[in-house]
Amino acid sequence: AGAAGAAVGDPKAAKAVDASVTGAALSSALSAAHERKTRRFCFVVLAGFALSAIFGGSLMAIGFGTFGGASSGLILNNYAPTDTLAQISRLAVGGSIVCTYPLAFHGLRDGCFGLAGVAEPSARSKLALTVGMVGVITAAAIVLRDLGKVAALSGAILASLIVYILPATMFAAILAKRPGAQPELALCRAMQLLGAIVGVLGIRVTLR
Repeated sequence: AGAAGAAVGDPKAAKAVDASVTGAALSSALSAAHERKTRRFCFVVLAGFALSAIFGGSLMAIGFGTFGGASSGLILNNYAPTDTLAQISRLAVGGSIVCTYPLAFHGLRDGCFGLAGVAEPSARSKLALTVGMVGVITAAAIVLRDLGKVAALSGAILASLIVYILPATMFAAILAKRPGAQPELALCRAMQLLGAIVGVLGIRVTLR
């Protein structure tokens, strides 16, 4: 009330009051919008992962329910070459690999440069690394025959890295800069150790 009364006789005070009211209203609106966006983002992420898990699990259950223990690592190999739907599925898988492989490979190549400490690689370096990596991957694809073992091995390694080791490593790097964060840092180290154990066990079971 005092501020409003002062504003009546003082234009500058009136502007200050208006700015204060506007700022408070804007802050409240932005806070509400942020909360809505956060809730919406969480809902979309949860729904996306849930649908992916349900869809993938259903397909695996159908494939295993059809062929049982004779299921191939690539379930499409169990279907006859004359099966029309299987042929369409093979084309869809091939199209997906062709269209998404460059994106995944680009990230892998940039990651290799980042690990090597090369911030801005030259075009010649990119070409050399691309040819070398594609050559190694192609040679491995020609030699390896058991796709199921390859998928299981990559799953054992990558799942442990993504779920346990990498998040704990990144969070530990943040905690290392905070004083008094030793208990949380110890939990991160324990999670890294757990991820390493799970990964080693997965690799051992796969290669056995």
